[in-house]
Amino acid sequence: MFKMLMSYLLAASFTAVIASATPLTRSIGPGCRSFPTNGVDTLLDFTLVAQYDSDTSIHKQLVLGADGSDPAPNITFVGSIDSIPTPLGQNFTMAHSGVTGQAVGGNLVPKISANVTSGDFLPFISQYDGAPTDPAEVYCELVSTSPNGSPYPDPLLSVDNDADNFFICNSTSSSQQNIVYDPVQASATTYDFDSCERVHILIIQ
Repeated sequence: MFKMLMSYLLAASFTAVIASATPLTRSIGPGCRSFPTNGVDTLLDFTLVAQYDSDTSIHKQLVLGADGSDPAPNITFVGSIDSIPTPLGQNFTMAHSGVTGQAVGGNLVPKISANVTSGDFLPFISQYDGAPTDPAEVYCELVSTSPNGSPYPDPLLSVDNDADNFFICNSTSSSQQNIVYDPVQASATTYDFDSCERVHILIIQ
């Protein structure tokens, strides 16, 4: 777990260094740059819901959970609320494509988005001393601009400019069902690849 945490911290720190060294040429957040007309990079209080592609009547609220680790972990993952008895974050904000999971109760610190890897969970890390102070700017809200309307009842969440490759999968280390971005069977050690079902993530305000 410590090695995993350090990898997320180093990735986030590297991103921050690159961002500070590169002049900003546009105001839109990095996570929205593929969506100049329908991407929104800043949102106030919202929640997340997974809508199953196989049956669009199935919706599951998404929250942050420890995935079987310490009760107050430094790393949490996005998963379904019905598989997480004690959510560690369920309300979110977005600023310039970075997402923050608001603290739950008086003793927990906010969780901030970390960089996402293909074939892995969506990680959030605690805002504690020594951690990056800003969330990884990889997310975006996609609003439908089609004159024919949208097949989804609410705007969609995207990560790394992609809203179509989220899956909900059974964790192999707990009873938690986590969101996996673009699952890969060959490297599926933290989740059961055969259990994965494609979803789209709705942003609810």
